[in-house]
Amino acid sequence: MIEQLRRQIASPELLKRLETLAGDAPAAAPLSLRIELGKFDTDWLHLLPDRSTFWFRARPDEQEFRLGIGQALHVSSAGRNRFAALDNAFTGFCQQWRSEAQPLAFAGFAFDPCNNTPLPNALLSIPAILLENIKGCCSVTLSTPAGRIG
Repeated sequence: MIEQLRRQIASPELLKRLETLAGDAPAAAPLSLRIELGKFDTDWLHLLPDRSTFWFRARPDEQEFRLGIGQALHVSSAGRNRFAALDNAFTGFCQQWRSEAQPLAFAGFAFDPCNNTPLPNALLSIPAILLENIKGCCSVTLSTPAGRIG
């Protein structure tokens, strides 16, 4: 799977697809490009680089596995209105999002609305790389802000 993905990422066609997708999008608009990979198993966690930021969601009964690696865009919030703030941020992302796949972001939060840990109290993240295995069919979605291409 990794070799197939490397070949597709190195293809000049990928940049053309990304530029077409971006069009005249604002620099902060999320772009997501999907690449179908075929059938592979879901043991992706060994692929993670040390100390990487990642999100993992597994729903084995529905044969659905997702691994988000890195952050293309993220928003953090704290306090009593943190969920409303993240909901508004996601709505804003979706208004400008240019995507070949269903837009997907991960969220995490602390139960205490005012905790003072080094981690964000509440976080919404669009992963830079999203590996998906849905009923045995694998794909990768690459995301970036429009202003970072070119």
